[in-house]
Amino acid sequence: MNMMTRRGATPPEAKLAMPEQRFDRGRLRAHPAAPGLVARRAGVVGGTTGLTGFAGWEMAAALGSDGWQGPDFLALPIFLVLFARLALSACSFVAGMLHRPAPPLHAGPLRSRTALLFPMHNEETARVFGTADAMREALLARGIAAHFDIFLLSDSTDPARQAREAEAARRLSLLHAGGVFYRRRPANAGRKAGNIADWVRRHGGAYEHFVILDADSVMAAATLHRLAAAMEADARAGLIQTLPTLVGGTTLFARMQQWAARMHGPGIARGLAAWHGEAGNYWGHNAIIRTRAFAEAAGLPNLPGRKPFGGEIMSHDFVEAALLRRAGWGVHLWSEPSGSHESGPPTLGAAVLRDRRWCQGNLQHAALLGAAGLHPLSRLHLLDGILAYAASPLWLLLLGTAALQAAFGLAQAGPGLLALTMALLLLPKLQGLREPANALREFGLTTLLAPLGMVTQTRQILDILSGRDSGWAAQGREAAMPSWRQALREHAPHMATGAALLLPSLVAPAALPWLLPVSLPLLTAPALARFVARPFPGAAFRTQEEAHPSPLLRRAATLRRAWQLELREAPALGLPASPRPAPAIAVEQQEALAA
Repeated sequence: MNMMTRRGATPPEAKLAMPEQRFDRGRLRAHPAAPGLVARRAGVVGGTTGLTGFAGWEMAAALGSDGWQGPDFLALPIFLVLFARLALSACSFVAGMLHRPAPPLHAGPLRSRTALLFPMHNEETARVFGTADAMREALLARGIAAHFDIFLLSDSTDPARQAREAEAARRLSLLHAGGVFYRRRPANAGRKAGNIADWVRRHGGAYEHFVILDADSVMAAATLHRLAAAMEADARAGLIQTLPTLVGGTTLFARMQQWAARMHGPGIARGLAAWHGEAGNYWGHNAIIRTRAFAEAAGLPNLPGRKPFGGEIMSHDFVEAALLRRAGWGVHLWSEPSGSHESGPPTLGAAVLRDRRWCQGNLQHAALLGAAGLHPLSRLHLLDGILAYAASPLWLLLLGTAALQAAFGLAQAGPGLLALTMALLLLPKLQGLREPANALREFGLTTLLAPLGMVTQTRQILDILSGRDSGWAAQGREAAMPSWRQALREHAPHMATGAALLLPSLVAPAALPWLLPVSLPLLTAPALARFVARPFPGAAFRTQEEAHPSPLLRRAATLRRAWQLELREAPALGLPASPRPAPAIAVEQQEALAA
């Protein structure tokens, strides 16, 4: 079914060629570097190298003080890999503290046209259409709606969802005079990347830019205005990634994530922007992209071989950013949170479902590390994505070797090296100390949940290495408390791992202090999963967006509820849309003008 909300017609096609790229050939094209960028990059790389070298020297001296034993030869290289990643994160954070970014661009009159794309795959219809409805109102209120069209791009396979989408599209056409389009592909070839590529090839010629939004994304009209103006001002910019803030969480798990992202995220993002410069990364949504650049440079082929390592590129965003930079286009990060929002997974189970696909996609990148012509930082983004998951089995191995060393009285790292490691780990979280009670809660919860994540990701990697494909299930976005039966079933492997970790302490009690902080959370994993999935109202973990929600966030929530009622109560297709709350145009216009 193809449908546009302007009198049911299909949108006029404006075709644009999007050839598949090759990874075995290609050259890196130059892009002008910002003033001071080379020095900042040298500082981050030099600091990371120096800290890792010092830590490696200290660890080697400690391990070799009583002669090198079997576990020592395993512990040192694992420690170096993990410490280097930790040192890089800390040095990046310091670079952001020392760098003063340019002030945000003033958004004047626009000349270009931008499409807002909502790719959907069996998503809750009311959530997506309610958000699109609210954003269209905001664009009208700011007076820039003529420069933006919204496309709802469905890859839904569930017939019931397809019917609800069709009805929602028909009703939306009665509420807006135009500028909102809907189409459903008969087959979701290429998954999300294929959905976007299909739009580029069919309609990309009519739009200078497009913005990718997830089903849970919301972006203010003022933010979209500035992004489009920034692309007009910099003809070499291929992509600008915003820093989304997490909103809408109701469970303890989601609220903790929201608070942590709001407190720690801007400092970390400023650091990345400070030294990545024009060779930044792309997180797959809440970003504006130059259509011509994307079409020319980012067409993705299938990887050779069988799934899970071959076939469609699942973590396509990192690869698309690397290809854009290879072609000479700038990939930038707008590091200040401003009117760009999304929601996080509400429960551990929802996080695991999403994480499994990302894990497989990031491990696929191992085949692309040597791709021709990539910028060194693009290779680093791919490598860091791999290590984001490979770090879990490495930490598990390091923990095991540390327990063996303690059990058999072998030399271990001294307190000074442990203190340095903790300092680097906590440095990016300094801003959270402004709210010490929340910082303590977050530290306690993340300490308890970290072993669960370590075992989960280790199992995911083992599954992938054994040849199991993750597929592409719809994300779980609604909070639901797991039953005890479900929690016990899902976390039985964690409990078994926790029990197994305690076995060495039966013959070597000296290993218990190393093992208990990890094994205890694993043994109680079902209870932890239920604890963090409970509703968590109140002032704890309250973010700025919760304390002072913008008119757009309030309006989006109102319209989502209205669309739920409309679609639930619609008796049949073909009936006129029922009344719904009037748009808060005046309030939104005041916010837009103030911004």
